[in-house]
Amino acid sequence: MNIYQLFIRNLTQEGTFEAATHDLARISQMGFDYIYLMPFHPISKHNRKGTYGSPYAIADYYEVSDDLGTKEDLKNFLKRAHELNLKVIMDIVFNHAGADHVWTQSNPNYFLLDEKGQPTRKVADWSDIVDYNFDNLDLYNELKNVLLAWAEFGFDGFRCDVASLVPYSFWLEAISQVCGKYPHIEWYSESIDHDFLKALRLQGEIVLSDLDILRMFNGSYDYDIWKLQMEVMFDDSKMDQFVSILNYRYAQQMKDKVKWHFIENHDQIRLREKGMSNDHYKKWLAFILFQEGMGFVYQGMETEQQPHRSFFEKQVINRNFDKDLVELITKMNKLKKEIVNDGIIWQEISYQEKVLITEITTKQAIHTLKCSFGSPVGVIHDKIER
Repeated sequence: MNIYQLFIRNLTQEGTFEAATHDLARISQMGFDYIYLMPFHPISKHNRKGTYGSPYAIADYYEVSDDLGTKEDLKNFLKRAHELNLKVIMDIVFNHAGADHVWTQSNPNYFLLDEKGQPTRKVADWSDIVDYNFDNLDLYNELKNVLLAWAEFGFDGFRCDVASLVPYSFWLEAISQVCGKYPHIEWYSESIDHDFLKALRLQGEIVLSDLDILRMFNGSYDYDIWKLQMEVMFDDSKMDQFVSILNYRYAQQMKDKVKWHFIENHDQIRLREKGMSNDHYKKWLAFILFQEGMGFVYQGMETEQQPHRSFFEKQVINRNFDKDLVELITKMNKLKKEIVNDGIIWQEISYQEKVLITEITTKQAIHTLKCSFGSPVGVIHDKIER
């Protein structure tokens, strides 16, 4: 099943929950199953980046930002999403808080402290945030209460920002406690790439790998192969290596776990700004939506020549949605539902004469998707009944 990433402020000109609620039908019609909602809380003012600040510099976990609307508006958003059979996954940011988060005054001992006893951070460039001190076990209870409150509010799951930097023991406790009361909650992790993992461990940090994460979470990002994927999307000289890693990872992955497959998200520059042609873009988009797991679309990917939008500013996506892209996304999402409902048995990826081939065997059929990068031929899907 596939997921659509949504940032309220820049989705519409109004930039509110109410306006986003009216847009849910459009997203549902493209065949998505999940909405991933980026942070909607008040943003810290101290060392704020840009006009609006980063939504990941949160000032209060229990509130919503006034400019986006009210909690009642958010409730209505969830209600409409559920009417459309869309599950809503909420962004959770527990590696750090905004530099003037309410707890910096009420509970400064929850944070790393500098020599003056003031909350501080490990990465100097992240000046708008302060890092938590997870040696303080009282912090565990505070953060678990946040999760319980939003589960009660009506969310279907949590996407946990840089979960790899939060202790294993915390996630183990939190997932157990929340699911004990709300067993429907799904858990997804933003993981980190190999180079970042290595750098932090060399500094003596205890950082979770994808395998650590997937022992607890339902799924994680494709960041374990992201840098290689970025290379092969523009230069296929390492495509055989890329395909081998995907097949090995798939064979080793626990069957009840998923990967979020993406080619763009809010942290990455848009691929067409990097020089990718529209033709290649559509083929890579089809590839990630077809794979077993969760294909990931970031708002605005359904328009051609979508410029990168800073989430520090009010920069609405280009809403002149491209008919061909919308049709492709809709077709791939419909096909994905059919494959999942048939029951996936095996997936194998290959690369032959500049054609990226994904073969998925289900209980009912063998589905093959061919994305040709050496010719103008579009995406070809074949189905053979078993």
